[in-house]
Amino acid sequence: MIADGAPTVFSEEVYDDRSKWILAIDEAIQNTSINRIYLPQDGEDLRDSSENPKGNIYWYSAAELSVPQGIQPVYRRNRLKYVVASAALLVVVGFGASVSWLIQEQDLRARKAAEVSRTKDLITEVSRLDISPIIDHCIETLGEFWPMAPEWTLVEEGCVVNPDRPPHGLPDIQTPNAFSFRLYRLVGRWNEFLAGHAAERVTREFSGSIHRDASSIVLYREVVTSRQIVERGFQPETDVAAALERLFVGKVKIEKGTTSRRDMVEASTALELLAVLSRLKTGTVETASISRRLDGGISKMRVHPIRIQTERTGATEQPGGQE
Repeated sequence: MIADGAPTVFSEEVYDDRSKWILAIDEAIQNTSINRIYLPQDGEDLRDSSENPKGNIYWYSAAELSVPQGIQPVYRRNRLKYVVASAALLVVVGFGASVSWLIQEQDLRARKAAEVSRTKDLITEVSRLDISPIIDHCIETLGEFWPMAPEWTLVEEGCVVNPDRPPHGLPDIQTPNAFSFRLYRLVGRWNEFLAGHAAERVTREFSGSIHRDASSIVLYREVVTSRQIVERGFQPETDVAAALERLFVGKVKIEKGTTSRRDMVEASTALELLAVLSRLKTGTVETASISRRLDGGISKMRVHPIRIQTERTGATEQPGGQE
């Protein structure tokens, strides 16, 4: 049957007598959606009995089993192939998507595993300020000759490890580095203008730096600080007063509460400056500054607990790798 210009596939029915054939044909004729009804010419007995008011019944011979021109036949076998091909295409697409997802998942897992491995290879370094070279620099330079005009009197000398925490009374020296210093003041009834010119001429060849004002001159030599890697199990001592008591065997006076920083401790001792520097070099506290007032014969120090810094520095070297 042809419905709406296209072949229509109906379920197959077998009629065992002529009356049922005629009834089926009449029902097809009455169906407004059916355009053509093809019947075999050998059913002549049906031709006379079936009315054809719409002229949509066409008789064909068994030898001419062809579909009229312009009508594309629909074969069940072709439809089956189409269904099978569509299903196969869906399977291929689904398989491709699954493979793509698996590849992405494996790649993500590989990247995560590599990141975890790299993180495990990172080295945790614990470091602290190494004051040994700073104090060695101070001991060496303070033992040298420091030029100064005779009108100026040496009143204080020492070592500043932390430029942010210099000794009290030292002029504000703007430098990020540690330094050894000597402080001179104009004592007596000297003419400041002439004394200043004399100091300028004498200190012209000084190898360090100079800070001056109207009544004081500071000569200083800088040293660059460094950090030292220490053991992972290193535990800095937090009781600075107890550490100083052991370090100086009781020959020290602890002056707490004299600074705005709670962890900073100020102390004084009658020991000479070089002796104080030597002991603090091997101590378990971190030194901010050490100075000795020549007029009072007292060495003063500002110390605090050792500050450590922990950081991840890089991956461990693999066998065969380059430094």
